[in-house]
Amino acid sequence: AQAGMTSCMASLPSHREKNFNAITRTQGHFAASVDGIGNLLAAQVEVILCHVICAGNYRLLSDFVRFVHQELGSINEILFFYVQPEGRAARNLRVMPRLSKLRPIWARAMERADRLGIRFRTDTQTGLPLCYMVGHEHHIKLIDLLDPGAVFGTDVSSFEYMQKRKRKALACSDCFFDSICYGFWTDYLDVHGEDEIVPVLPSDSLRARFPQVVARHKAKLLPIPTLTRKSTS
Repeated sequence: AQAGMTSCMASLPSHREKNFNAITRTQGHFAASVDGIGNLLAAQVEVILCHVICAGNYRLLSDFVRFVHQELGSINEILFFYVQPEGRAARNLRVMPRLSKLRPIWARAMERADRLGIRFRTDTQTGLPLCYMVGHEHHIKLIDLLDPGAVFGTDVSSFEYMQKRKRKALACSDCFFDSICYGFWTDYLDVHGEDEIVPVLPSDSLRARFPQVVARHKAKLLPIPTLTRKSTS
């Protein structure tokens, strides 16, 4: 902070030491991680807390939100990811929690966060699809999906890499957000099928709240826009 750092993203995979150790495959670092986040806050550094939802922690999401409120209440926000099928996760897809089991737990966690005044959002690249944000859609940055070039600049290769690893379920064609959503991880759908994807049916309320989605649908734009890439020459 004395050197000029004003913000950071800190990872906290669980608020319980046993789960923290199992997820990170470490021993003895839990207390230091929590204390380190507290030190950042004490130094008035803005902290975004990164929490990757996986099989080892998804049942504790509501408790995690409560822990953050009680112990780290001055954080800027929690950024929830869903485990990405890369590295060890690609070799062991059991670390990816079933969406059908996650749905009610995730809904309760979002409701608790709103009730406690904890800011949070889920990421458009490695977070949860919009059909898992019903009633909480304002906690996702739609601009990332509507105009990724405005967010990532001329080099959108990382954004496109993530989105091309996803696919839509058959039911997605009935969803209000179909024109901007990329679906879910192909690796997951290959193993568990598509039945857990439940479309968000269009309504007058949604049309009023998200005119940009309506405009995107009317324009019949492709999900992945053609963007100018950074020259390699």
